[in-house]
Amino acid sequence: MERFESSLPGKAGSEGLVSLLFGQTAGRIRDGVLGLRPFLGFRLILGSLAAPLLLAGVTGCKSTGGIEPPQAYVAPDWADQKIQSIAFVGLAGATIDENDRKMAEEIVEQELRSSQTRFLVLAKGAALDRAQKAGVKADFERVAQVWKGSHTVDELVAQRVCEKLGVDGLVVATLDEWKKEKADWQTEEASFSEVGVELAIVGAKSGLIAWQASKRIRENSAVYQPGQSATGFYGSDPNATQRQAQASSAVPEPPDIDALARKVMGSLMGAFPEATP
Repeated sequence: MERFESSLPGKAGSEGLVSLLFGQTAGRIRDGVLGLRPFLGFRLILGSLAAPLLLAGVTGCKSTGGIEPPQAYVAPDWADQKIQSIAFVGLAGATIDENDRKMAEEIVEQELRSSQTRFLVLAKGAALDRAQKAGVKADFERVAQVWKGSHTVDELVAQRVCEKLGVDGLVVATLDEWKKEKADWQTEEASFSEVGVELAIVGAKSGLIAWQASKRIRENSAVYQPGQSATGFYGSDPNATQRQAQASSAVPEPPDIDALARKVMGSLMGAFPEATP
């Protein structure tokens, strides 16, 4: 078995992240299948303990360019799993145009591989090639398909894939939102773009979720004022359609959604746990 490893810096994440316990642990298994998504949808209500346990404001989560850090879950046994290398499985989630989905997946992979030094990340294509050579391509594809369909991971399959790929874990991503909308030319409002991403790391030793975080950012353009340009009227006015087109062209475009997606990824990667010796 070929081992995927490298010497990595030990200071590129957040310090002192709190391990949150949801029931027994995030590794709750139903029928041998691990559900990953429930943890971020769960709102903690812990009385006087709520403030220190909400990771959105925990000391150690790094803010990226003034963006609030995401809420994150870290498994209680994170340090014991010694995760240094991870293979990217792919992106699931929002029902959007396939070209947009591919673009979003490329951005997620690019950012994981080039904009952080906490983990060594095996690209999806390289992981597939290695899985084929190791005879576990079907298992790798099954991980991706199950994650895409139900946001779950089969514990035993995940362990087997990690072993054959020679990595310490798998990283799966979910696109919760990918939207850009131009303001109505007749309305005083802003155009906007919005991106939401979840990342989760499944450990090779346990086959269970070891870390998970979610971040959503919306950015608005300047507010469009209909009175800033001639609008005209429909009906008998022969120039109305032309004036409508002129007004529409004056509406600000939504902010660059690719750049916004990179901001979201930067925020998520800023919440990565510290390296373990």
